[in-house]
Amino acid sequence: MGVYQVSSKGELFPPKEKLKLYPRKRVIYRIEDGKLLVEPIPSIEELRQSQL
Repeated sequence: MGVYQVSSKGELFPPKEKLKLYPRKRVIYRIEDGKLLVEPIPSIEELRQSQL
């Protein structure tokens, strides 16, 4: 866990490597108990690979 700062444009920069995020990756934003949760949505290819 780290401390991050919101940019002047209101952007957040999560640790992409830990979340396996890349350009155009889809994510779900949820707010639970006042906390922002970011959950990557696996692609069909990622789901297929996890089945092997």
